[in-house]
Amino acid sequence: MAEKADKKLSAPKLIELFETHTGHAPQTLIKTPKFPARFKFRNGFYYRHGGDADWWCETCSKKLELIGCKFTVLSSQEHWNPWPKDSYWEVIVDIHEWPNK
Repeated sequence: MAEKADKKLSAPKLIELFETHTGHAPQTLIKTPKFPARFKFRNGFYYRHGGDADWWCETCSKKLELIGCKFTVLSSQEHWNPWPKDSYWEVIVDIHEWPNK
């Protein structure tokens, strides 16, 4: 049974779903306070090693599907900074439904 998106889905709950269904959690997960079902998935990088924003979007999408979430990807982008530890890929999604277990 799935739950409809509302304020019940918190970042800790989504991290728990990731750990339960995929074995690990996203590096950084941010819930957007203005939109209750909007989340930002970030993955920091020093070197790209063939990865890019599209790769990170595909990775997040596959994991959300594995968990059983229904979602819409709003954007995926790369934030490159001259100091490598501050560079990251970001995917923003709206989650419409998620499993209750």
